[in-house]
Amino acid sequence: LIKENITTLENVSNELIYEIFEFLNYHYVFQAFYDLNQRFQNLFLNSNLPIKINISFISNSKLQHYLTHIIKSYAYRIELFRLSNPFINLYLLLLPIMKNLIQLKILILNNIESN
Repeated sequence: LIKENITTLENVSNELIYEIFEFLNYHYVFQAFYDLNQRFQNLFLNSNLPIKINISFISNSKLQHYLTHIIKSYAYRIELFRLSNPFINLYLLLLPIMKNLIQLKILILNNIESN
């Protein structure tokens, strides 16, 4: 008899989940894991991992949701912030959170139009 070992994501250790979180863009981590279940929501919310944000060409509604649930709430953990979207009003996005970006090491602005 051949015994198969099947492991689900639920059985993976928190440390390994955090490794996955670090590897992926935080926007995608939020979309994929945040509403999965209570465990993943807690892992997401209680993490001390630095956040790397790469926002490019997302809709204004998604940006607002992301801004409200991640960027404003966890600005103190953001170490990389990349914006690449001509439709973003940079002042409205960054000005309210600028003083909270205490871990920011890299800021990349591509394809941002000035008003």
